[in-house]
Amino acid sequence: MHEWDPEEDIKALEEQSDVMGENEIDTAKRLLKENLVGATAAITQIALYSDNEKLRFDASKYIIERNMGKADGTDNEGDPVEALIRRWQAEAAS
Repeated sequence: MHEWDPEEDIKALEEQSDVMGENEIDTAKRLLKENLVGATAAITQIALYSDNEKLRFDASKYIIERNMGKADGTDNEGDPVEALIRRWQAEAAS
């Protein structure tokens, strides 16, 4: 498994951003888009196969709420993270 060195990765990202002419926001958006499939697979894997019951529940709940709304009938409109995700999704679609 790859040992993550955050300082090394951040330095590499800053160099990439400079070469590509990106600001921090553009770099963050690019990283999220590039890693969306892997992150989705990881959440699904946790929901289905984690040894930790709480993690399985939380991951399953997240997947359901992201796709169907919350169990109390409300949606995720007031959640600032959800608002940010919706904005990125709209930008990615355009």
